[in-house]
Amino acid sequence: MTRDDDWEPTTLHAVLDRGIATYGASNVAFSYVDEQRDLTLGELRADAERWAVALAAAGVDHGDRVAVLLQGHSTWPTLQVACSRLGAVLVGVNTRYRSHEIDHLMTVMQPSVVVSGPTWRDIPFVRLIDESVQRLLPDGRLAAAPVRVTIGADGEGAFVPAEEFLAGAAGQALAEREVTPDDIALIQFTSGSTGAPKGVRLSHDAVLRPAHQTIRAMNWTLDDVVYSALPFYHVGGSVFTGPVAVLSGARMVVPDTFGAREAVEHNVTWRCNGHQGHAAMYTMFLDAAREAGALSDLRIEKAWAVAPPSVLRRIAAELRTDGVVSLYGMSEHPLSTICGLDEPLAKRFETVGRPAPDVELRIDADGPDGVGEIQLRGPAVMSGYHEDEAATRDAFTPDGWLHTGDLGTWDPDGYVVFAGRLKDMLKPGGENVSAQEVEEFLMLHPGVVNVAVFGVPDDRLGEAPVAVVQARSDADLTQEDLLEFCRDRIAGFKTPKRIHLVPELPLLPNGKLDKVSLRSEFS
Repeated sequence: MTRDDDWEPTTLHAVLDRGIATYGASNVAFSYVDEQRDLTLGELRADAERWAVALAAAGVDHGDRVAVLLQGHSTWPTLQVACSRLGAVLVGVNTRYRSHEIDHLMTVMQPSVVVSGPTWRDIPFVRLIDESVQRLLPDGRLAAAPVRVTIGADGEGAFVPAEEFLAGAAGQALAEREVTPDDIALIQFTSGSTGAPKGVRLSHDAVLRPAHQTIRAMNWTLDDVVYSALPFYHVGGSVFTGPVAVLSGARMVVPDTFGAREAVEHNVTWRCNGHQGHAAMYTMFLDAAREAGALSDLRIEKAWAVAPPSVLRRIAAELRTDGVVSLYGMSEHPLSTICGLDEPLAKRFETVGRPAPDVELRIDADGPDGVGEIQLRGPAVMSGYHEDEAATRDAFTPDGWLHTGDLGTWDPDGYVVFAGRLKDMLKPGGENVSAQEVEEFLMLHPGVVNVAVFGVPDDRLGEAPVAVVQARSDADLTQEDLLEFCRDRIAGFKTPKRIHLVPELPLLPNGKLDKVSLRSEFS
């Protein structure tokens, strides 16, 4: 393990004060595309102070939860800082949630305040939350009705408009609160791919330390303009977008939500030289840029991606840059491994890097190939799942290492090679097959945008691989084309027994494929 001697644990609001002292209050930290608003560090602090005063007046105290249902909106990082000022905890809510998930979240979190946009893609947030409160209060599942605030709309139901909420506390003084780096700053819900979503508790240090280490690996500076469409209700936004902008001085260009054609336009308009995202985002973005004849207009020099080697190589080739970096992390530990820009290209493409500073990583391998579960320990590991002692206990080994559920192995130079999910191992006819290996192979076909491979019961083999493929819109691709592509290239037992072509693959909020729903549909 290498140590990060440059990092001193701190809090989110203290980092903003430091950013203003370093880069100046007029430095633009965010350009919000849909709001048509540039937000400077000084404006961020002023807005956060207004929200902190209003939240305190509403009774929010140290450790209380403030839930937020917003996409790429300036209120998100503002509330991160405001909650930090109070020692309160910001709870990121997936904007795709519906009534069942909202009820679960409200019951587990017991939020003091809920801040929401009125709708998103015709999902009526305000009505969903009000109806949830009405269901949960009578039987005691919700101890008290939260204060409800809506952004960008008039009051509706029990919600009050944000400006009215803020104006009601204007002029009030805010007493200093004692907040430490070990206090919980953020609760991020897991994707819920197994069971109900769980609230991951991250301290201030667990949010800021990974942001600092990513800045160092990417060399983000005051001169960089970085496009980030990663949702704030996931660590891609709440760790690697907001805090990175404040810590580095770089400008983050943030859309309300990701759209491939729009992303191309935004990158050209803002002349972005940095980019961050996951494999599906990059694939759709590059396809859209090619279709628009805009690849030569892009000026991206540095990019990090959570993506397989084939996609990383495509990013580098089509953006004409060698500044592409791979990394690995999860909600429970936002940054586990990363490559630096100064490391060999082969390592950046074929591995997920070395363990980040202050991260202890071991691989629990029990076979001769050296592949085993990746397990982690360090200061940025989650502080457990909120109000779920059993799940927290199961998340760690008896000697205190975090189970990741991911497979990996060491290469000869101490880099980690990602080898798929523990539950993504198939065993057709007794042969061990990595779903990730088959997915990466199929991604080599020029007509494939994204692919999911998983096992289904089979009378003859016990289990057989099935692939669900999202093809390029301009590709006249058939199942037989892909089966022919597999023949003589990969072993027969790895070749999917069936291949289904779909217009789009379902994704979880963290950008990973939603294999639970795919298995349900195609098994």
